[in-house]
Amino acid sequence: MAHTHFPFAVLLGLALASSLGCSRLYPLAEAPDSSYFAVHYKVRAENEPRAVFEVKQADKFPALRATWNNAALRAPEHCVSESANKGIGAGAGRNVKLMTSCGFWLSELERVLVQSKFTVASWSALSDLERTKQVPAYVAARDLGADVVFVINSLENDYIKLGKNSRESFEVYDADEDGHASRRLPIEKATFDQVRSFVRTRMKPLTKEFQHVTTHLTATLDITAVDTKTGEAVWFYRKQEVKAQPIKLDRYFLFARSDKNIWPVQPHAFALAEREEARAARSASEMSDHDSLWLDFKAPPDDAQAEEANLLARAVVADFLARFRGG
Repeated sequence: MAHTHFPFAVLLGLALASSLGCSRLYPLAEAPDSSYFAVHYKVRAENEPRAVFEVKQADKFPALRATWNNAALRAPEHCVSESANKGIGAGAGRNVKLMTSCGFWLSELERVLVQSKFTVASWSALSDLERTKQVPAYVAARDLGADVVFVINSLENDYIKLGKNSRESFEVYDADEDGHASRRLPIEKATFDQVRSFVRTRMKPLTKEFQHVTTHLTATLDITAVDTKTGEAVWFYRKQEVKAQPIKLDRYFLFARSDKNIWPVQPHAFALAEREEARAARSASEMSDHDSLWLDFKAPPDDAQAEEANLLARAVVADFLARFRGG
C-alpha cells in the first residue's frame, strides 16, 4: 500500500491536531523506497538522586566494638518533637507522614541490634532522660547502661517527583520499518532540530501530566557511634539508597525519510498487531493519545510505593549493621 510522502512540517501540524480527538494520523511504515530512523526520547527528574555511601572510623573503634554489649539509640529531633505532637493530638498532615517514617526506621534499627545480641535501651527513654536531666546524649545513654549510643543525624524516605524542570534527551538510531533500532545514527543539525521539535511538542502534554508523579524513592541513614565512657565519636556511617520507579517517560518515535522529506510513521509490525488487538480495547481518543508511543508506563499505587520505601529503608538498616559488625 503506497502512502503520500507529506512534508515534515505538514505532518507536524497534523500530529498536533491529534490532541483534538483525531484518529491515528501516521501512515504505516513500508519497505523500502525510504530509509528509517528512530528517536529515543528520555525525560528525567530535575533533581534525580544519586546513591551515596560513606563509612569512617577511628583507629580505636575495632577494639571498642568488641567490648560493647549494650546500646542506645538517639533519635533525630524531628522524631522526638513529632512524637510529642502526636501525643497531644497535634502533628496532622506532614508530621504524621514523617512520624510514620521515624517509627519504622527506629523499630528496624532496634530490631537488628537486638538480633545481633545487643541489649537496646528504648530511644524514648533516652530522650526523656536527656531532657529531664539536661545532660548530653552519651551521658544519658551511660546512665541507662549503654556502652555505645548511636546518634542518628538523619533518617528519611523521600519521594522524588518529575518536577517542572525535567531534563530531556534525544538519541537517534538507525532503524528498519518494524522499528528495530540498531546503531547510533548521526544526522544533520537541521534534521535533528526538526524531529526534536516534533517529539518535544508531542510529549509536552504527557510530561506536564506526570510532573507530580514519583520517579525515584530514596532511603537515607546518617548515624554516628559514640562511646558512652568518653563521649568520643568513633564510627560514622552515611548511606542513601535510590530506587527508580517505572514511570519514566521513555518513548521511541519512528521516522521515514526520502531525499527531500521526513515524516513520522507507525512501525509496520507494531501497527498491524495493534490494529487487531488494541482498537477494540481502547477508544479512539485513547488511541490518539498514544498513537506514537511504543512504551506505556503506569505509576504504582501510593500504598505500593510506601511498601517499597519501607523495603528500601530495611535494606539500608541491614547494611548499616553489617558495616558496623565489620562486614
